[in-house]
Amino acid sequence: MSIQSRIPEKAIKQALAQLRLDPELADVEWNMPRGKPPRPTKVYFEAADIADLRKAKDRLGDLLSAAGYELYP
Repeated sequence: MSIQSRIPEKAIKQALAQLRLDPELADVEWNMPRGKPPRPTKVYFEAADIADLRKAKDRLGDLLSAAGYELYP
């Protein structure tokens, strides 16, 4: 998943930490390599089921929106 560079990495990491607490998405792993501004931040998800990947991506978008950051302005 590619996230616009205007969203701070700190906000993305906080949203991912909240995502980890969701028991429904306990099987989903994620990796966020070190960013290189002004390039987009990349988050790589890994799960056994594609539906879980979609849920994790949507939930991350919801968490960022709730924090005041729009993924798709």
